[in-house]
Amino acid sequence: MTQLKTTSVVLLLLLLAGMAIVPYVSAEEGNEERGDTEVLEKLIDTNDIIDKNTITTDTAHKHATVMMAESLVNGRVNDDWHGAIINSEPLVINDINGKALFYQFSVEKDSKPIGLIKISANKILGISLQEIGDPSTFDPQQITLKAISIATKDYPEFTVSSSEIVCYNYPSIGVKIYLVNSNTREHKTVIYDAYDYSDVAFKKPTKEGESGAWSYLNEIPVSAYNERRDKWLNSDAYVNTVVETASGKGIDINRPRTIEQDQIIQNAITAAQKGVFEVGEIPGSFPTAYQGYTQWCQAGTALVITKFYKPDCLRTINDIRLKMNIPNEQSGADYTDEINYYKASYAGGAANGGLDKFYSWWSMTQPPLTYTKVKQEISAGRPMKIGQNGHARACIGFSKNPDGDKYFKFSDTGDARIKWLPSPTLYSDATGYESYAVIQ
Repeated sequence: MTQLKTTSVVLLLLLLAGMAIVPYVSAEEGNEERGDTEVLEKLIDTNDIIDKNTITTDTAHKHATVMMAESLVNGRVNDDWHGAIINSEPLVINDINGKALFYQFSVEKDSKPIGLIKISANKILGISLQEIGDPSTFDPQQITLKAISIATKDYPEFTVSSSEIVCYNYPSIGVKIYLVNSNTREHKTVIYDAYDYSDVAFKKPTKEGESGAWSYLNEIPVSAYNERRDKWLNSDAYVNTVVETASGKGIDINRPRTIEQDQIIQNAITAAQKGVFEVGEIPGSFPTAYQGYTQWCQAGTALVITKFYKPDCLRTINDIRLKMNIPNEQSGADYTDEINYYKASYAGGAANGGLDKFYSWWSMTQPPLTYTKVKQEISAGRPMKIGQNGHARACIGFSKNPDGDKYFKFSDTGDARIKWLPSPTLYSDATGYESYAVIQ
């Protein structure tokens, strides 16, 4: 990794030096040169802004502790989380551009993990809480070692120079491997998915069931930086208010607490929140499952929704992917074939049957999926299929805090976990999701 960074810096300095001695040319002749310079200067400025807004792990840990307490107050997590603490050593999950993106903290009780919380590692992400839910289903060391082993076999003429855990297609996790050919000095970078170890292409997915890697940070427009940073600063002020209130009562939020101490913190949270917090979800324990292959998210989502409606159904994900006409491990379903599964006859639970939801329908963006629509479906006890960045999940809950930030609860077959994730669009009724299916 040191060699890569050093080489990159040297090349960048040489490029800048070259630009400095480019002679002046007329406007007509110089458009291309000045355009390249502007792009590079913008990139340098953007990286500088991102670096200056990186959050420390200590600050993130404080946010994680307060966000856990807030979720207890408002019902996003159950009472089993009372008395839990946040492990102070997070897993750093990087953006594929190499910048810290999330801090993943383990939530522990009686020295055992009971959940996880992801906190923003940069202020320009806006909101602080990026995920809260079930414990992690991967071991960072194990997936890194396996990814390195695969890379060594896939590229025998290269050696591994470094590796890092990355969020390559939000919220999908993988291992990014940096390789170098010691003879030619050629550099190569590959990403392997943390679950099926597929080699991920460097492109943004254009449809569900398609894999690809893209930079979350680079997708944020520079014009939104200030607004997002201000939003994070408001969250930070809220967190500090709660921490100071607890400290004034002699409570160290970093240590295990009694139920009475938790109540004091929760009272401080209630006092600090100005407005109404709403939350709703499908009651009971919603099924989870692992989809097996990155591209089988639609079939995986259909599997957990099927098991919700038909708990005794013995149908497998392979049965469902065949019903959806998914031909192989590298393919997803056509939207028509996907919705036809839900609408088809249950056929007594036969392998080639559907789900008897004859009035189901899907949409790409028209009409746009709104928070109001999700709330309507979940309140009626009907899970939805929601897709974003090429990945489908079963939506089973909704919440909105007094600031208007929207979160949705998912059964995600990408990692076989129940989790709360923020809406792509924070400030309006529109959710910003790319596709959805109403199952009726």
